[in-house]
Amino acid sequence: PQPPMGLAMWLHRVAIAVVALTLLGSRGPVVHGWSDFVYFRVLEPLDLRYVFRGLIAKDFGAEFETTLSPVALVPTVPAKACAPLQHRVSGVALILRGDCSFAEKAQHAQQAGAQAALIADTDPDNDNNWVDMILDGGDFVVTIPTVFLLGLDGYHLQDALRRHHRKTAVISIPINESSIGPHEFAPWAVAW
Repeated sequence: PQPPMGLAMWLHRVAIAVVALTLLGSRGPVVHGWSDFVYFRVLEPLDLRYVFRGLIAKDFGAEFETTLSPVALVPTVPAKACAPLQHRVSGVALILRGDCSFAEKAQHAQQAGAQAALIADTDPDNDNNWVDMILDGGDFVVTIPTVFLLGLDGYHLQDALRRHHRKTAVISIPINESSIGPHEFAPWAVAW
């Protein structure tokens, strides 16, 4: 039998719990289920022909009602889409995170004609830190699917476009997750 926990050990565990709640908030760590994600495949450029995963916006935007394939993935100008876009988007907008709300970015993409928006984190080392995109004020009305993309994935997409001197990539979104083999994900992707 285990001896009863001493007072010192109990106080130590309570202190750890208080620190954890302070750092994580009262909700604790955010856990995402499979249904929170959407998957897409890059069709071009060919050297980036992998499956990627993104986190669907929590409380704005829409669900994908149909698969967009093949569809252009168009980097926005301005890159962070905190002002109206300087061009039309025929396809899916690729937007960088920062400087304004996720909903504002998505609304600007929507106003420019985008069918959906992928918002990439700007930290190229972010390979597993998902950010919940929420409607955090403002009178934004977003009716297109909006998806958060990890910074490392966003970096590789933008880098491939630069290397190939391309203005757009070609993707298929969403794809059925049950049809994806483990070898189809990018080699830098963190195992889930």
